[in-house]
Amino acid sequence: MKKLLCVLVTILLGACNTAGKLQSLHTTPENLRNLKLTNAGLTQVPFEVSKMENLEKLNLFRNKIDSVPPFLGNLNRLEELSFQSNRLLFVAPEIGSLKRLRKLNLRFNRLESVPNELSELSELVELDLRNNKLKRLPSDIGNLSKLEYLYLNDNDLEELPESMAKLKI
Repeated sequence: MKKLLCVLVTILLGACNTAGKLQSLHTTPENLRNLKLTNAGLTQVPFEVSKMENLEKLNLFRNKIDSVPPFLGNLNRLEELSFQSNRLLFVAPEIGSLKRLRKLNLRFNRLESVPNELSELSELVELDLRNNKLKRLPSDIGNLSKLEYLYLNDNDLEELPESMAKLKI
């Protein structure tokens, strides 16, 4: 079994008791790059995810998660992160530590704000914040020099930061 886990690159679990399935692995697949836990009824990100150091894509689409936990900031190789269609109210500032992150999808949640540390995602190309309750954006969002796609429709934005003028979108 351990040999098999060494070559496992993708795990797709949906519409099931996902947390129990992750715990039953007893070990973290060393080469796991892509984890998709969709429509699994999760109310929080399983802590086992924090041990998946080589993870590049994490998709938590259509669950009941209300916060992006701080431990995700330790996933240094993460390039794509999706929390689309959850119940997010809070994003931990540690998200700014994801220096390789290229795509961040927080669409269809309940966010009223996102942390200023979001502006530290220097490799971010796509940011999807549609269909939230955002009232403001980080003041330094214009520092996202590689940003090509920014989706903000269907929010409650009162004003846009001046730094957005620096964006090349």
